[in-house]
Amino acid sequence: MSVHICDRCGDVTVDAERCHCMIAAAAPAPAAALRRPPAGVAPVRPGPRLQPAPHSDAAPPRPVPARRRTLAVRLHTPLPRVTVAQISGTLEESTAAVLSEKVTALFGRAVHIVVDLTGTATLTHGGVRVLLGLHREATGRGTQLHLTRPSASAGGTGRKLLDRLATDRLIRLAPSADAVLSALSGGPSRTSATS
Repeated sequence: MSVHICDRCGDVTVDAERCHCMIAAAAPAPAAALRRPPAGVAPVRPGPRLQPAPHSDAAPPRPVPARRRTLAVRLHTPLPRVTVAQISGTLEESTAAVLSEKVTALFGRAVHIVVDLTGTATLTHGGVRVLLGLHREATGRGTQLHLTRPSASAGGTGRKLLDRLATDRLIRLAPSADAVLSALSGGPSRTSATS
């Protein structure tokens, strides 16, 4: 058995077979092709034969890496047994591990945890799912988790979802961390008086 590679199209044939391009070139033109087109219609001439693009040994272009999204969580304790977690950056499922790790470490140590979302640049549905999971876990462990309303400039679809959950009374959203601290201390907010 002999294998032949066509010089014209690159197809592989076995033994004495002829390549399809050689058969087509050797076949006589059908009678219909010899007829003239009707009057007023320009004749159609075959165009140049398109050759496949040559294969390159160069590596394919590398994809541009996606912009890395980050989340920063800053913890501070303005009142005894009350911790505020200030969030900045993008809160989504892929970045929420930072928040989950820091907040779950506070369960049992802090009676109240305030998650301040006012510095969040982007909040997605995945980020809201993580917040709801933290809320459920905190309640089960005897800690009260307070969520603040994200700023109006926060991007993503999570802000509207949080508003809808608050409207349905599934969660409570405070206007700010200062409002929560004021309610917990029984007096006016300490930080809003200085700003």
